[in-house]
Formats: sequence, structure tokens, C-alpha cells
Amino acid sequence: MTEKTPRQLRSSGTLSGTSIAISFFGASPDLSANISSKASYFQTAASLMIGVGNLIWVPLVTKYGKRHVYILSFLLMTVFSVWCGAAKSFANELAARIVLGTACGAPEIVAPLTLTNIFYLHRQGR
Repeated sequence: MTEKTPRQLRSSGTLSGTSIAISFFGASPDLSANISSKASYFQTAASLMIGVGNLIWVPLVTKYGKRHVYILSFLLMTVFSVWCGAAKSFANELAARIVLGTACGAPEIVAPLTLTNIFYLHRQGR
């Protein structure tokens, strides 16, 4: 078995929070609960805003259509993902994650609506 490099470990889901915390707050012998709780705000805020984002995207889907919302949301997700990658401070990263979560709410609601249009009503749920 090959040994994983630090870069490969950072791409792992369970260790990415720790590497983000270290990059923002510095490496210390023990990561205190304060640092890990601050780093958990990234996932918590994004998850919350996915749900809130659905309240924003549903009226836009009904007014402008699914295709326009898909395109807009994926463009926004790309821009905000670049912002997350370029963030140098905790507040900047958290703000980027919040707006990224809002943009991620659109595919959560539009994908099921698209699937219902693909299949006939008597074929749905089989």
C-alpha cells in the first residue's frame, strides 16, 4: 500500500475540515474545540443556505423556466467556488460558502422538477 501525501489527505472528506482549520488558524499541537467549531460553520452555513436558497429559486423557476435557472445557478456556483478557493480569511471563506450554498439550492429543486417532466405520469414511481 502506498502512503498518502498531505495533498491527497486534504482531498479526503473527513480530513478537509481539519486542513481548512489549520490553513486559517495556524497549526498548533492540539486543535482546540474552538477552532474545529469555527471550521464547522463552513458546512453548517452552506447546508442552511441550500434550504433557504430553495425559497429563492422556486419562484424564479416558475417565472423564467428551468433552463435559465440551471444556467444561472451553475454559473454562480462556479464563481463562488473560485471565491472559496481564493479566500484568505475566515470571514471571507464563510461569506463565500454562504452564497455558494444559496446557489446550490437551485439544482436541489430543479432536478426533481425536470425528472417529473421526463417520465409520463403513469410511469413515475416504478
